[in-house]
Amino acid sequence: MKPLNFLARIGSRSHFRPNETTAALIDGEEIAGIKLGVAVRITSIIAVNLFNLATFLYWAELKGSAREFITSPEFLEMLYDMSNTLPFLIIGFIHLGIVYFRPSWRWILYLTVLLDAIFLPMVWLIPSPFQDTVVPQALILRTSLFNYYYVMAVIVALTYSPWLMMWFGACVVVVWNSLAFWLGTLPGAVIFNEENTDPAMTVADILAIYLDPNYVDSSKAIEQTVIFMIASIGLAVAVHRSRKLVFRSVGAEVQKNNLSRYFSPKVAARLTEQGGAVGQAQKRKVAILFADIVGFTGLTEDKTPEGVLDLLRDFHGRMEAHVFAHDGTLEKYIGDALLATFGTPEPGSHDASDALKCAMAMQRELQAWNAQRIASGQRPVRACIGIHYGEAVMGNIGRDRNMAFVVVGGSVNIASRLQTMGRHLDAGLVISEALAREVLAEAVLPADCLTEFTLLENQKLRGMQMSVDLRYLPGLNNG
Repeated sequence: MKPLNFLARIGSRSHFRPNETTAALIDGEEIAGIKLGVAVRITSIIAVNLFNLATFLYWAELKGSAREFITSPEFLEMLYDMSNTLPFLIIGFIHLGIVYFRPSWRWILYLTVLLDAIFLPMVWLIPSPFQDTVVPQALILRTSLFNYYYVMAVIVALTYSPWLMMWFGACVVVVWNSLAFWLGTLPGAVIFNEENTDPAMTVADILAIYLDPNYVDSSKAIEQTVIFMIASIGLAVAVHRSRKLVFRSVGAEVQKNNLSRYFSPKVAARLTEQGGAVGQAQKRKVAILFADIVGFTGLTEDKTPEGVLDLLRDFHGRMEAHVFAHDGTLEKYIGDALLATFGTPEPGSHDASDALKCAMAMQRELQAWNAQRIASGQRPVRACIGIHYGEAVMGNIGRDRNMAFVVVGGSVNIASRLQTMGRHLDAGLVISEALAREVLAEAVLPADCLTEFTLLENQKLRGMQMSVDLRYLPGLNNG
């Protein structure tokens, strides 16, 4: 028995594994995300510096003249503040260097996001040499500086890497809480929490502690980092789900493309919606069609290899179009022949009629094609088609990574032998009586649709013990 292995590597979507295509797609998205992150970083730095510039221009207006402002401590303070953004700008250019010159070095991103987390508080803690007033370092915990971590988190999320997002969240938690702990150890630091509250303290006493510039609010630091870590986990999960969506989308598209090679667009779309599954193993009746070029060797003996393949592509393409147009399934090409089934992977109400209509359409297509070939001085292409309707076993075989849907049974061999008999009968189309009976029972085609066929009873099929009744169209009228 000859199997119809018409769907290699078909299975449910759960069997889809990331391959080179999806890996390359994700890799490309990560690189694009890094580039976008650098753009956001540079834009943010420019926006911060423009804000600082606008602030100091306001001070220049108060000074009354630009010369006084340029020589004032405020101008030098502005330049110093702008220089604080240089480390973040350098990190951005490091990211660009990785993208364009060393894509395989993306592990360095884990180091650079750690530096981002460290540099942010450092630029605030390092006192400006142009500032006369010494600001207590504990005030860093009360400023809006921590909010910039959220901007950095967005930039990291753009890299499309959930693990990098989680790493950055952990870095911020460690750096910020370590900073709070260190500030609490400095001389003059004021520590206050509910555990060491004196019951005798008044509200005014408590407010005095909170308002002390050296007060270290460690509980707020913990609260900030807990919220930030939750947000980081949420972003990491979102990135992870996005990656899975890409995998599924690519898998569905690859699956649909594979299905479209064998099934009509309507059937392929339906199977894609169902996850690509073609059902459990079963035994039922289907229509099986074989089409083969007659005298292919003689037709191509004077052709170049390119000419031979061009002829095959032209023949296969014309025949395939009619298989799909009649809701058939293209099993495979066998040299100059093709196999198709009707009623797979799902049965229809007029599978036998579809197979016969497809064969008749193939005959008309060959007639029109041959008229063109003869007019251009080429030899006509003659083909025999055999169709049988009978029981066959079908279902998935193989493993997850190499699954195929097969149709096997004696009916497959009968259809093949009918096509071969067409050569001896000088017939372009040979059908079994079983198919003829089913066509009449379906009552889709006119009742006289078989009147042009000649009936032959008890015909012995080559290589088989059984005999069958068949009908054929006299003459290879496709040429």
